[in-house]
Amino acid sequence: WARALALAENRPDHCVFTTTHNAERHPHFKWVEPLLSGRTLLIRKTGASVNPQNLVEARQLRVGATRGDFTADLLNAKEFKRIDLAADFNLTLKKLMLGRIDLMPIAEDYYVKLRREGTEIEKVLVLSEQIYSLACNKAVPDEEIAKMQKALDELIADGTQATLLNKY
Repeated sequence: WARALALAENRPDHCVFTTTHNAERHPHFKWVEPLLSGRTLLIRKTGASVNPQNLVEARQLRVGATRGDFTADLLNAKEFKRIDLAADFNLTLKKLMLGRIDLMPIAEDYYVKLRREGTEIEKVLVLSEQIYSLACNKAVPDEEIAKMQKALDELIADGTQATLLNKY
């Protein structure tokens, strides 16, 4: 993920689909949005003894995140100190299931998918709400960004975006 962001930031005509539009990333890209909106949850392994009631309590625990993912930045911004970074999401999830970390952030829709598949995880807290966007290199011509934004706006207006989100 960190590599994909670096490519989009440093190579003309590159974009990343999808990425979170946040304050740290805002000045580095041109944006086409909203592709979708969502919430990020903090989860634990089902039955784990840790049960923070708020973010202040959660900050005291070991929290895993993916290196280069917006969730790592989010945890830092929210003053989490015990962050365990891994190369990818699946490794972080494995650490959670093995008890090597107490909590991990996850997109709410992916949490629902994993639960449906039988992954023994449970929601603890809402960490954030965000907009997911297409982040493009600043050298992408404004006309191209405008075309993409217009096409997205049309997909939203005619209901196609909602249909696709529900289907996939």
